[in-house]
Amino acid sequence: MRKLLTALLVLAGLSAGALLVLPNSTPGVLQAKQKIASFIAVDARYEVPNTARDTSLPPVDRPAYPAQRPDWESRIARLFVTYPSDLDHLRSPGAVLLEKWNTRAQNRFGRYSSYDPVQTRSVAEGVRDTMQARRHDVLLYDEGEGGYVMRIGTLPAPAEIGPYLTDGTVGPTMEGHVSAAENRSDRKAQIGALFAALAEELANQGIDVVLAPMIDVAEPSYDENFVFQDDRFFSHRDAIVHELAVLYIDAMHQAGIRTVGKHFLTLAQLPHSDAHDVYMVNPADTAANNSALRLYARLANRLDGIMLAPVGNPEEEDNRLYLFSRQAVQALRDSLGFSGLIITDELGMQSIKRTLDAIQLSDRERRLTEPAESHHAVAAVLALDAGADQLLLSRTANKFPNVLATIRHAYDLDADFRARVDSALVRYDRWVNQGPRTQPILDPAQIASPE
Repeated sequence: MRKLLTALLVLAGLSAGALLVLPNSTPGVLQAKQKIASFIAVDARYEVPNTARDTSLPPVDRPAYPAQRPDWESRIARLFVTYPSDLDHLRSPGAVLLEKWNTRAQNRFGRYSSYDPVQTRSVAEGVRDTMQARRHDVLLYDEGEGGYVMRIGTLPAPAEIGPYLTDGTVGPTMEGHVSAAENRSDRKAQIGALFAALAEELANQGIDVVLAPMIDVAEPSYDENFVFQDDRFFSHRDAIVHELAVLYIDAMHQAGIRTVGKHFLTLAQLPHSDAHDVYMVNPADTAANNSALRLYARLANRLDGIMLAPVGNPEEEDNRLYLFSRQAVQALRDSLGFSGLIITDELGMQSIKRTLDAIQLSDRERRLTEPAESHHAVAAVLALDAGADQLLLSRTANKFPNVLATIRHAYDLDADFRARVDSALVRYDRWVNQGPRTQPILDPAQIASPE
């Protein structure tokens, strides 16, 4: 009996210990902690996602990279964006995107993690040191959205920034970051200062590129859309999204950071679910699609890059994703006159696998992708063939050799594919060497208001 009691006590202790260690963002964990141990108080600071550890660091010293990529594989690898954890498998990517756990520290007694400058610096320096030792250049990317897409900095959620601009509403993530101002121009200036503070922190950590701003315009009735649920959109109105996007882009450019607008054509005009997991097609709503296209047209001369959406294009005969849509790329290049970098969203997403299982590849596409052993390799070839310049591919360590081998096969086999890849390499070289677009930096109050 004593042994049984001892075992039960040990089991209870281990369970309680595990509960304390688990992050509060895990479903049900916070409630369980408070039921079992009522003395555990949730720190109110960590009920929002944009807090930071109280540590400030000086700007990072950027190393000089010996840009030696003599072999074909390392040159093609420049067209990939991957994560720090993938560097053992893809040794020479052109860019590395920091992940949430590279930049955040979990708060045991709070719902959300906090931005940790020291941890971020350690990871970023590790990436730079690794690539310098390999004698390859690299750019560092961050999501840059703020709010519930938690990475570097403490920018409030975009869905609270828009309402603060238009009517002065101070949402939970805005509290403590702005002083409620009655005048719209004062509110705009405060938002401009928030963007500038984020840009400064990103630059201090050595970030070269942000995958932002999010310029999707959310449909008010589509409240099950993940863009809506994660508060990732500035506004339901095109004019407000444009106004805030310009503020954001100019703040990043002033800090020497390139911007990538997303997602072309849009993820927010979908009625439900998450396009990263479920294959969906933009509604064949001409008015909605034309509105999104006009918004991109107004920003095309400011954005350094544009990210293609993992959503089916209703203009394509087989509803193929914008990622693989030559029509989408032609619209950007020809109709919008966009000369920057065109980047794919994550090629490992389930929605991409499902669409590749559903569509019929042409005879030429089947020949190009003949060596492919996974949907990642097929997706990479189709995206480059459509005219994309850079591919986001991560957490697929054992897939990289076959992805590169399939691209090499297509490159050697087909002159048109070879020309598109060569053009992508030229655009990427220009992207690296020219830096961000040079636009006049405007005072926030000088940007024309739609109201």
